[in-house]
Amino acid sequence: DSRMTTDTTWDIAVQQWSVAINGGTSGSAGAQAALVTDTAFADLTTAPDSGWVTDTASAYALGDWYDYDGSTHVITPKADHVYVIDGPAGLIKVEMLSYYDGDGNPHVLSIHWAPVSGS
Repeated sequence: DSRMTTDTTWDIAVQQWSVAINGGTSGSAGAQAALVTDTAFADLTTAPDSGWVTDTASAYALGDWYDYDGSTHVITPKADHVYVIDGPAGLIKVEMLSYYDGDGNPHVLSIHWAPVSGS
């Protein structure tokens, strides 16, 4: 959608398993994200100092949030992946919880998010 690249009011957008942020090639708000793998979601209170990236033509900043099982075709969120996004809503932490709804239907991404403070 061309509105994604000019609207500066959104932070993340989801289409199937792809998660875009409002920065880089996906949007004009200058959003960037940093992956944190050594701190649990509940324990993460401060944004990291480094590791910030944005969406590019070849990769989404949040592109590594899941594991895919080719034999069962099941997508499973990576338990150790918490992303900090610096976007229109300020600094927020995001953790993907599930890709399926309660009936097992795909493309129903459930996320956990909360604000964090700057480093």
